[in-house]
Amino acid sequence: MSKQDFLSQLHSDLSRELDSASVQSNVRYYEDYINMQMRSGRSEDDVLRELGDPRLISRSIVSAAGSMGNEEHSNAGSFYENDSYRENSGGFYDGASYKNAGRVGERPFLLKAFERFMALPAWIRTTVKVMVAVFIFAVVIRIFSFLLPIMIPVILVYFCIKLFCQWLS
Repeated sequence: MSKQDFLSQLHSDLSRELDSASVQSNVRYYEDYINMQMRSGRSEDDVLRELGDPRLISRSIVSAAGSMGNEEHSNAGSFYENDSYRENSGGFYDGASYKNAGRVGERPFLLKAFERFMALPAWIRTTVKVMVAVFIFAVVIRIFSFLLPIMIPVILVYFCIKLFCQWLS
């Protein structure tokens, strides 16, 4: 599937359920997201594979729009307000789901956190992964350094008993 196929499928699915402004807003958001990822060096196929099926995305958008209150209905389905995501967000961010915290249709916390993590630049993700690995290594070393003074006498006693048993037989 190409970028244009993805966007046209998203547009046609959203057009059945949402007003024209919301459709244009969401399609423009995904087009900008794809372009931004491609400018950062990712291939179109990788970006589209990460996003998934446009029909599923449109169902999520429509669901989020349906769970919004009447006071927000004029902007229903829009994942960003007044195009402010461009200045405030460096990546893929679903503003409607955060706005609807605790309402039906909200995505799980870990999924939102993972999406925000994946939206970070690659060098930041790599740095975080290295820091986590160093932290886990430090914890393992601390556990071994705590257990080593206990384990050395236990092991020595075990070998002494084993040698004594061999000497008796």
